[in-house]
Amino acid sequence: AEYMGHTDPDLTITVPEAQEEEEGPKTIARVMLLSMAKPEEPEKKEGEEEKPAPKVHPSKQYKFLVAKKASGGLMSIGGAWSKKLDGGDPSNDKTLQKTAIRHCKDICGIDLSKCKKWYKFVEVIYNRAHVLCVD
Repeated sequence: AEYMGHTDPDLTITVPEAQEEEEGPKTIARVMLLSMAKPEEPEKKEGEEEKPAPKVHPSKQYKFLVAKKASGGLMSIGGAWSKKLDGGDPSNDKTLQKTAIRHCKDICGIDLSKCKKWYKFVEVIYNRAHVLCVD
């Protein structure tokens, strides 16, 4: 699988300022924007037989849109849920879709609000006990 990135080194996408931390567990919504290449059309010259298109491995057909961190790493598009901006209960898929739509639009300018079909790919619940630090 490949990632689609902009090749212009002068292009900078600014990530919006972090919102004020809300109380309670932190909920983050991320999206995997997938594009799949169409199979190549077979070449056909006049008077010749149609030649089948060469087989392309599926891993060469998938492309994901990702963001590049300042540190050079890649990350999926998304960010933290905000009760003030996204409303609702973060355990509800519709609420997390609002969060993903907001962050995608803020980070890369793509408006996913018209997207009718959403697939939940993975859900990770990471519970970490609060640790008291004693100096």
